[in-house]
Amino acid sequence: MLSERINKFRRKSGLSQEQLAEKTGVYRQAISKWESGTSTPELEKLLAISECFHITIGELVKEEPSIRVQMKCHRK
Repeated sequence: MLSERINKFRRKSGLSQEQLAEKTGVYRQAISKWESGTSTPELEKLLAISECFHITIGELVKEEPSIRVQMKCHRK
């Protein structure tokens, strides 16, 4: 789920909810709601989050992108 991935990448980056909020231009409560799955960030905020974590939006929103790539590579 997106909420779990935002939380995972935030923790991996060593950021608090407050710090991520400052970097993405939202209130800390928005980060909390995104991580709990209560709300979903708009596209503009998804871009800001992915830039903050140095990943693509695809990596942020997709569940196992590496599996899909492997499957496409093995098709004939």
